[in-house]
Parts: sequence; C-alpha cells; structure tokens
Amino acid sequence: MWKGNEKISRQNDCPWQILEDKILILKPERSMAHELNATGSWVWQKLSDDPSYADLIADFCSEYEVLPATAEQDITTLLDNLKGQGLIEC
Repeated sequence: MWKGNEKISRQNDCPWQILEDKILILKPERSMAHELNATGSWVWQKLSDDPSYADLIADFCSEYEVLPATAEQDITTLLDNLKGQGLIEC
C-alpha cells in the first residue's frame, strides 16, 4: 500500500521515449518494453521530480478533474504495475 508522504522515483536504468502521446519504456536486462497510455505517460513524466504519493494524487486530481478516490484507485494500480515491472522505486 502506498503512503501519503512516500516518495516515488523512476529507475535510472530504464531508457524511455515519447512517441506521440504515449511513452515507451525499455527494461534492457529483461528484454522488455512497456508502453504507457496518455494518463500513464503523464504520471511517468511527473515521477521525474520524485513526488510523494499524496502530491501525485493531488496533481492528478487537478490535471484530470477527478475525485481523489478515483485518482487513488487509478494511480495505485499504475504504480503497483510499474513497481512490479521494476520500473519505479519508493
């Protein structure tokens, strides 16, 4: 479970590139590529500042005009997936 003040950052060994409105992330040691949709790409770019979980939720609510409960559900699912793939750390 993600905590409010927990800082989240991208793994430094994952090259990535913006392709139209999506981001493609490479994980060379696993020979894998991950494609993020527009929302996931927004989150990935925000992670360059190592935001806290609470700040990420607040920014997401502001950017997409969604309720905090909806933002938490969506962001948590995405972060769990990214962490499981070894693309982020906290």
